[in-house]
Amino acid sequence: MRYIHRNPFTAGLTKNLNYPWSSHKAYLSTAKKWEWISNETILNMLSRNKSLQKAVYKDFVNTPDENDFSSIYKKRKLPSILGSKKFLEYIKEQFFTKKKHIEIPESQILIPEKSRILNEICSEYKVSTSDLEISRRGQNNEPRNIAIYLMRKLRGDTLMDICNFFGLKKDSSAGSIVDRVKKQVKTDKKLKMKISKIEQNIIMS
Repeated sequence: MRYIHRNPFTAGLTKNLNYPWSSHKAYLSTAKKWEWISNETILNMLSRNKSLQKAVYKDFVNTPDENDFSSIYKKRKLPSILGSKKFLEYIKEQFFTKKKHIEIPESQILIPEKSRILNEICSEYKVSTSDLEISRRGQNNEPRNIAIYLMRKLRGDTLMDICNFFGLKKDSSAGSIVDRVKKQVKTDKKLKMKISKIEQNIIMS
């Protein structure tokens, strides 16, 4: 907030903080015309004493930002997620399954690597990655099917991408496997628990 309110002044657009298109005045004024601005949260963070809030705010905003803080916002390209390692892990755990959005390229930072998914499946089923590549007619390769299902669910990979990765010839083949696993999960509690365990391990990794 301080960075935003000081920005016109820092940029040389004004000689003081009372820039015409700034909400700075709303934090100092009691006029009704500023009631539409929600400033309570910021003021309460600065002081619990309401009679001192405006004075503390004014002193706070008149203090230039520290270089290490301002440098973050002056970067040409900000990181997709900014925070401590614990915070980043929390964000990934909460949102990475809903992460992929065509209009937000940076959201792909939350997508688990293919190798991570394959490794967790191999660990759970006690097989090698080469076993996941095998497709024999008339035989059910459950680990391979789960890998295809999770590639679609967790990564949002297209059916064509999945086909290319697993050596399938048709999109419909990958789609059928994904649909089949979806139906199995609804009726097979053991399989559902196994997949949930794999997903959780991927999240925690």
